[in-house]
Amino acid sequence: MSKFTKQAIRTACLELLEEKTFDKITVKDIVIRCELNRNTFYYYYKDIYDVLEDIFTVERERLQEKNWEESTLYEAYLMVADIVFSHKKAIMHLTSSQHQDILVNYLRYAINDFIRPQVLKREGASELAEEDIDYIVSFYSCAIGAYTRRWITDGMKEERMSFLHRLPDSFEMTVDTLIRQCRENTYENR
Repeated sequence: MSKFTKQAIRTACLELLEEKTFDKITVKDIVIRCELNRNTFYYYYKDIYDVLEDIFTVERERLQEKNWEESTLYEAYLMVADIVFSHKKAIMHLTSSQHQDILVNYLRYAINDFIRPQVLKREGASELAEEDIDYIVSFYSCAIGAYTRRWITDGMKEERMSFLHRLPDSFEMTVDTLIRQCRENTYENR
């Protein structure tokens, strides 16, 4: 029952987020939407921010079950961005609220989760120091996350999605060079 109730609360929050900004959603709105009483809400969540965090936590846990090694970069990105594509209006409302950092954190960690296996399966990556792997993963995670946030803040227009098709090409054109430079320690000489 608790799993069902928590899902109902998360669903109600997402539905309300499709209609208005997060700053305008109240606990009362959520309990009315899912036909629960306030005590039930507070049994599971301390506030609406907790619900929002849980929405993205559940999504990230779902993604952590994926086998990223078997996915292409493009396929992996589509899985991470599924919540954005599936709930465009809600994401736009969240982005215009004071709590967009929850979305930003989700993107940062979820993108990082799929970039690491993409880097590790490259030739020569196994020879790198952990700090070099962290740098490469961070570099691509930041780039993809920034492009995604820019696309969202620009209104998620279809014609601006060209970056999505360029992601794998950009990664393929640069990752091996970055790995080679780290293996050769070319950064220490600068």
